Amino acid sequence: MESLFRTHDHLLRAQDNTVRRMLMDEIDPKERLVGIVGARGVGKTTFLLDWVNENYGSHNRKCLYINLNQFMFTTKRLVDFAGEFVAMGGETLLLDQIFKYPSWKEELLECYEKYPALRIIYSGSPLIVGVGNTDVLSVGKTYELPGFSLREFIYSQSGVQLPVVQWDDILNRHMELAREIQTKLNPAHWVNEYLQHGYYPYFLEQNSFSEDILKNINMTLEVDVMYIRNIDQRLLPKLRKLIYLMSIEGPALLNVSSLAKGIDTSRATVTNYVNFLRDAGLVTLLHKNGSAEVKAPSVYYLQNPNLVYALLPQTPVGIHIGSDVCRTFFLSQVFRGREVEASIRGNVNFIINGDQEFRVDREITARYNPKRYYAVNGIHMGSRNVIPLWLFGFLY
Repeated sequence: MESLFRTHDHLLRAQDNTVRRMLMDEIDPKERLVGIVGARGVGKTTFLLDWVNENYGSHNRKCLYINLNQFMFTTKRLVDFAGEFVAMGGETLLLDQIFKYPSWKEELLECYEKYPALRIIYSGSPLIVGVGNTDVLSVGKTYELPGFSLREFIYSQSGVQLPVVQWDDILNRHMELAREIQTKLNPAHWVNEYLQHGYYPYFLEQNSFSEDILKNINMTLEVDVMYIRNIDQRLLPKLRKLIYLMSIEGPALLNVSSLAKGIDTSRATVTNYVNFLRDAGLVTLLHKNGSAEVKAPSVYYLQNPNLVYALLPQTPVGIHIGSDVCRTFFLSQVFRGREVEASIRGNVNFIINGDQEFRVDREITARYNPKRYYAVNGIHMGSRNVIPLWLFGFLY
């Protein structure tokens, strides 16, 4: 136990240059069993350690962070370890990479029932949600940690704290908001960098961003998807080819038959694989608004623009940012907490919350419609229903 506390203290001391995430304030302090799920690479481990620093500080034996890749848990039951921790006066266990422990669902539930004074916060891939016995997920509360917003990325690079904006305020008073934010800095200056490497916090380590993101994609497929969903490793090349084909063709209608032919498998298998990619946080699937077929998603996007640049390194940058990248950015920023559908109308890209039509582009290329909203890249200020695209990066 003491060696685990030493590791815990070392990790807390090593925390540097982190960004406080909004999720920190959303976690219910009364919940005794809390899950933090998020795509690989979005910063779940950093978040857990920041939570410890903020709520307990270092050298406090009432709280302990553990990564469940520890070999001791190949022979020691988690529920027994939790009992020893409680007997020593422990209050909160933070368990990282929970899926590395085979019987995590059953034993978390046992800990919850057996140690009423113990709080457990665990992290894992979003793929663990809905897998097998879901009792533990229904007893506690699960939160999603997204990648960095544009606002968080700007703070990490500039040190300037900028406000979170509300959806209705963007629609109704975007000029006032943009003017207020630009008294501190010009967010448009950071957009190009964010699109290429700002969603995942690898940039904090000053490494090769594209290589890190590619490694992240491969680890998601090789470890998260294959292990958690129990897929034969021999099928990994098909999964890798599938996401590459989707990145080349997308954003687009989900043509299952074409993709099945492309990776030489059945339509049913492709449907399953696409759902795996969605659950892992690599693609976003949308239904079409007003479509007669409501059971199956119709349109797909890569989950965030960093994936576009990593998978398709020939994608233009700078002032030549394409409309598809703009739309991928918009979707990644607004998808959380809102109902988003693809549009069946030619000049509209998204329907938000059932009735708000949006066209997202580098410029207004269609006739202006006063009943429609336009999210436009490359402008500092908007007017009427024309809104700077960057402002949607301030929703969290």
